Amino acid sequence: MLAELRVEIIRLRGFAGKEVSQVTKLSECRTEQNVLKAFQTESQLREEYASFAEIAEREGKMQLAKIFRASSASEDIIARMFLRSLHETAHGTSELWAAGLFDTKKVKDSSKENLAIALNDARDVMSMYPQMIKDAEKEGAIWDLAREFFSYAESVEKAHATIFEKALESFDALSDVDYYVCESCGNTVEKSPSETCQICKSKKSAFKVVH
Repeated sequence: MLAELRVEIIRLRGFAGKEVSQVTKLSECRTEQNVLKAFQTESQLREEYASFAEIAEREGKMQLAKIFRASSASEDIIARMFLRSLHETAHGTSELWAAGLFDTKKVKDSSKENLAIALNDARDVMSMYPQMIKDAEKEGAIWDLAREFFSYAESVEKAHATIFEKALESFDALSDVDYYVCESCGNTVEKSPSETCQICKSKKSAFKVVH
């Protein structure tokens, strides 16, 4: 699928001040493949967590539903970051969003099972970014934005893993707290954000509460 998605979805004229002839052909760029993989993975998590929130609400686990909704909103921001790093056209964007499907069989009827799945997903996705960062560094300045977003995404997934792990440990006695998501990078924090985002350094005003 990724091979198909790479066909004519980006306009490079003027990108980083270079013409197409001056950069590596996109179909040969590992970083481009990584960006598309990251986009698809984060989009899948967005939909997965939204489904987990519905199950949690059905079970009366409103605090857990809040955690999943915040995480879903965060994944949406991360996915859009990767689209931005490719400077997608409107047509390309719609095709890529259509690719953000997920395996509905992963959604269980038990919120505790879903929370364990979410924790494993966050850890798995987090582990794929270090190599992607190295690939982007190796392939030159044209991928500086992608490299930056890979770094953001890795840190956000670490934050998600911490939240999920904490929720799993206190599953039957979750504290009633609000979660805030940075609209610049997807950073997710509980209670109240600091004056600047610890991941992308955006101002506190970039954070929005997710109920």
